[in-house]
Amino acid sequence: MEEEELFDVLFLAWSQKLVTEEEFCALFVVLEDEFVISKTYGARLDLDKLADEKCKDLFRFSKQQIRHLTHHLNLPDQMRGVNGCVWKGWEGLCILLRRLCYPNRLCDLEETFGLPKSTLSIISNTVCLHIFNNFGRLLEDFAHQPWFNVHVLRACAAAVSRKSGLPAGVLNVWGFIDGTLRECCKPGHNQRVYYSGHKRSHGLKYQGVVAANGLFVHLFGPLPGSRHDAAVFRDSGLNAYMRQNLPLAAGGNMHQLFGDQAYPLHAQLIRPFANPNPNQARFNQVMSGVRMAVEWGFGEVQKAFAFCDFKHNLKLYLQPIGAYYTVAVLLVNCRTCLNGRNEISTYFNCPPPGLEEYLQ
Repeated sequence: MEEEELFDVLFLAWSQKLVTEEEFCALFVVLEDEFVISKTYGARLDLDKLADEKCKDLFRFSKQQIRHLTHHLNLPDQMRGVNGCVWKGWEGLCILLRRLCYPNRLCDLEETFGLPKSTLSIISNTVCLHIFNNFGRLLEDFAHQPWFNVHVLRACAAAVSRKSGLPAGVLNVWGFIDGTLRECCKPGHNQRVYYSGHKRSHGLKYQGVVAANGLFVHLFGPLPGSRHDAAVFRDSGLNAYMRQNLPLAAGGNMHQLFGDQAYPLHAQLIRPFANPNPNQARFNQVMSGVRMAVEWGFGEVQKAFAFCDFKHNLKLYLQPIGAYYTVAVLLVNCRTCLNGRNEISTYFNCPPPGLEEYLQ
């Protein structure tokens, strides 16, 4: 096992409460003495000295956006790791962003941040779990978030209706649903459970819902990669959740999601017609075109945070890779809110909320 993997396993054991804080510190010192040799690191990152374009290249956000994001993610001015290392909130966010942006090795980041890879591992995982634990609710109980209200729901439905050319009131589709497999290394055990015969790879399965305003409003997972989209939908309880929590559309009809033919037909979920007549075939053609929005959403996560798409660096049971992908989706949502648009919201001409409104 490589050095980086040992530090990741140690941190994962502590986060799952398999070792106490005292045991963690003792083991960390042992590993650091074993692996971290005398080495001169560069200066710590100074965000003010970075040009904005360079900042966007490295972290996917401008300097001002990083400061706004640090504040609204409730990252304190000073944070302390379980091994005693201290860092600033914005610095920890930058380390996490750089880790997710590209499939870097931790040793590749030492010169950028002026810290040893053991400390970089602690910082990136600590900030990742802070975001996951405090803001993961935004992708779970979306109907009760302040930004998601009946006006937003109806605006999204109207935007889909305009783009599809289908009459409003007949079509009340406000978002699109699909599953995705995030490939990972072959695990040491339970290999068959995590193997997707369709993709011919091991991985974790997620279910996502993208609204017409460009935001992921729901993400369910991770589940073993062998699960079918219909089974994931059933396990998510999303149908019952929407029935109980979403307001009715004008005329008393249900607001609906649109998915591909892998999904079952429900009052809150529609799909293309099977064996369609000419009118139904036209409906299928139009809706399949706009349904590509959910594919764009998954693609944007992969493009912005390529670490989550590099399976050789994602090791099940050794890293919190489920949290990595959820946090990457949340950060893509935050970037959409800060920029005021993305490819999906531009396509539907339906703007997202501001960052403060989204994260409150």
